[in-house]
Amino acid sequence: MFNVNLILGSVAALVVFGLGLGAGYKWESGRVAELEKQLSLIEMTAKNAEAKLKRSQQDIDAKLAEKDAEYKQKLDALQQSADAKHKQLEEAIAGKDQRIADLKNQMGPLNANLKALREQQKNAPASDQATLQSKIDQLVEERKALKQQTRGENCVTIPVPKQYINALNGVKS
Repeated sequence: MFNVNLILGSVAALVVFGLGLGAGYKWESGRVAELEKQLSLIEMTAKNAEAKLKRSQQDIDAKLAEKDAEYKQKLDALQQSADAKHKQLEEAIAGKDQRIADLKNQMGPLNANLKALREQQKNAPASDQATLQSKIDQLVEERKALKQQTRGENCVTIPVPKQYINALNGVKS
């Protein structure tokens, strides 16, 4: 009725197959556990890297905000300095017309004295020529100085070409 050898062989085969299946499962589950450990380590490393990135970004943002505040202070200081210089320039230029008028008023008597000395020199004896010429030379120098001052006062209000302003300020075009 039943073949015992066949049954025993089948049972033995089932036992071997079951043992093989169990061993394979255990072996593969060990690999899965190892892979899960690696995956967990990778996830933890990624979280640490992300946290480090956030801290770095916050540090960079803080430094940028600090530098921005520093540059704004410098810009404000430069603006105040420029405003002060502009005010000084405006104050220096103010009254220019009056100073030019004063210089021209000084020029009138000087020219009259110069003309009178030249007339005297024409009729003066040779012994006085050197003295008169010395006075004339002195008046001519004073006249040159007055003209130079007048030109300087006029020059202050003449627009300066941008290329010269940039060169004076060290700006490269």
